[in-house]
Amino acid sequence: MQQIDGDSGSGARLGDFKGQTAGIGPVVTYILPYGKSTFVAELRWLPELDVKRRLEGDYIWLKLVAQF
Repeated sequence: MQQIDGDSGSGARLGDFKGQTAGIGPVVTYILPYGKSTFVAELRWLPELDVKRRLEGDYIWLKLVAQF
């Protein structure tokens, strides 16, 4: 992610920081067909590798989908 416009407005008290980050990580997907329906579970982990002017951390999220 690269921020192309600087921060503005009343909340930008410290200047117009332009943040930047890069990350890469695995995705695990499980698909379960059940009759005429399909259930999908997806787990993602995205560790940040190169962070400039942002808080650094890892993103982990789980997505559950039911198609009917």
